[in-house]
Amino acid sequence: MQSLANVLYAESYEWLGGHHPDILDALEREVNQGRSPRDIKQFVMMHTLRPELAQRCYQAARHIKRQAEE
Repeated sequence: MQSLANVLYAESYEWLGGHHPDILDALEREVNQGRSPRDIKQFVMMHTLRPELAQRCYQAARHIKRQAEE
């Protein structure tokens, strides 16, 4: 089901870009500096207590990482 996961990760990336572009910019910088999607999810959850946002950030980070590896 990796194809479906990739589409969902891309959707979260696009959602963040449309709703929270400043968070997406910071997220891209963190991923490009080597932060893992899991670390990002934990950080967002710890600082916001918003599980939905933390999951969106995790998925968007997976998308960014996958794009960089292609």
